[in-house]
Amino acid sequence: MAIIKSTKVTNQENALLNAHGQDGFSKHKTDLILTPAIVADNDVIVTNILIPVDAPVWSIKAAFDDLGTAGDLNLGLYNGETDVDDLVHGDAVDEDCFAVGIDVNAAATALTEYRFDALDIDTALEKAWELAGLTARPTTYNHFRVCFTASQATTLVGHIIIQCDIGA
Repeated sequence: MAIIKSTKVTNQENALLNAHGQDGFSKHKTDLILTPAIVADNDVIVTNILIPVDAPVWSIKAAFDDLGTAGDLNLGLYNGETDVDDLVHGDAVDEDCFAVGIDVNAAATALTEYRFDALDIDTALEKAWELAGLTARPTTYNHFRVCFTASQATTLVGHIIIQCDIGA
């Protein structure tokens, strides 16, 4: 299990959108990363998207190049206070709360909504800590980091774009 230090291409953070969220606004975050050449089972592909533990997650979308020949990705939440260089699979709060088994090796994938892939529609107003399956708000950290986890060893070469809209 290793941390995958993908190459940050660009990211956009905290663009306020006039939306009909809980407080009338939502924050839009985008991250474009270049994956490394080889990924082992349970490796973590880190994004630069941090979500406050109390924020509702309205949308989480991702698009992928044709990234390899085998393996799937899970999409979930990790402890956002852990230094990126020290982040490991054990820091997962829920490694697959948003999506399980995203096929990124058959062909390129267009921007797809994953917010309700593994969660029911009745979770639409829940806060991030509830989406992660916690029974109480965490007291030792204030943010989650959105990450992908490899379900098996594979070669992943290409780009991933991820977009997240959260309540402000």
